[in-house]
Amino acid sequence: MSRQTRLRIAHEAARMMADDSVTDIVFAKKKAMQRLGIRNRHLSPDNSEVESALYEYQQLFRSEQQKTLLNEYRKTALNAMIMLQPFSPRLTGPVLRGTANKNNSVSLHVFTDTPEEIHFHLTDHKIPFEIDETQYPLSKKNSVVCPVCRFFAGEIEIILSIFPYNGLRQAPLSPIDEKPMKRADIENVKELISG
Repeated sequence: MSRQTRLRIAHEAARMMADDSVTDIVFAKKKAMQRLGIRNRHLSPDNSEVESALYEYQQLFRSEQQKTLLNEYRKTALNAMIMLQPFSPRLTGPVLRGTANKNNSVSLHVFTDTPEEIHFHLTDHKIPFEIDETQYPLSKKNSVVCPVCRFFAGEIEIILSIFPYNGLRQAPLSPIDEKPMKRADIENVKELISG
């Protein structure tokens, strides 16, 4: 019974992420549990179960639209990555995993020991941006706070998380499965687009 309940929650959360363009997986799980009238938090599915349900839902009900959206987002990512080539950009997140919706951002990791170099680079390219910061877990005990730059390419938001150069060797943990995040370089993204 608990397995079935977890799957019901995962599928409801996935439907909300696909249909209502919810981007926060934890929020989607909470809302799904409320909608289904389930109060026992121990029955909540893990993030990877929701991600799997989301992928299935998109393939079943939105296959063509999803292909079109991913192609547009990945081409936008590629253009940004080419512009940011001196900083070894890597695509990550839902756009890479194939589960992005129209409210997701393109998430790129860039690498430099001097974050201001990114600011100067964007300014040189006449790209207005906002500065922020975010925290990424590196292990169960350690995390790193990274500067972030946000800007838009047309209607699509691009978020650059700026890691020190040695961050290329150790990807932060994914919020989906708590394993090192998958990251794709320019050649990998080209293959995704052409494939």
